[in-house]
Amino acid sequence: SAKMRLSSLTQQRNEERLSRSQALADHRNELVETKDMLDEIEQETVECDNKITEEQDSCRVVRQDRQAMLDELEQARVRVRELSSKQRRAVDKFGRHMSGLLDEIESVDRNKGWDKKPIGPIGHVIRLPAEHIQWALAVEVCLGPLLNSFVCSSHGDKARLSRLHNWSSKADIYVFPFNGDEYDWRPRVPR
Repeated sequence: SAKMRLSSLTQQRNEERLSRSQALADHRNELVETKDMLDEIEQETVECDNKITEEQDSCRVVRQDRQAMLDELEQARVRVRELSSKQRRAVDKFGRHMSGLLDEIESVDRNKGWDKKPIGPIGHVIRLPAEHIQWALAVEVCLGPLLNSFVCSSHGDKARLSRLHNWSSKADIYVFPFNGDEYDWRPRVPR
């Protein structure tokens, strides 16, 4: 009976050893699997960090491009204001009301209120070529009273133009059908 008991205890110990060995092997396998999972997670984390860095760089480039475009837009707006101011000063020599009148003409034109947009003031649209600039004074003297005038393509446009804000009684409005082409003055150049 002591032999059986010893055999039973030995068998029990062997089973416990086997069970502990199996449990230890299971834990080792779990550790290996956990380590593999951690390695995969670490690799994914590195890849995510790289993607985040790339996206941040991309966003930074987009923000820089956007800012550059906004800067260009602002420069263009400043240039438009400068040119508009310069044009106003050029037109104002035909009367202080002229720039306001041209703004109103543009407003009516945007709303398709003209048969054809009036041309004027005539003095503002006449240009002498550089090779005939010696005739500038003669042209100005001959056209003097007409330089503030406007040309309309119809009597309806003349009536609309007459009703616009601050119309000067000094400036005449002529009705003359035109098609928008430049007048060819070359055959009439004095020699």
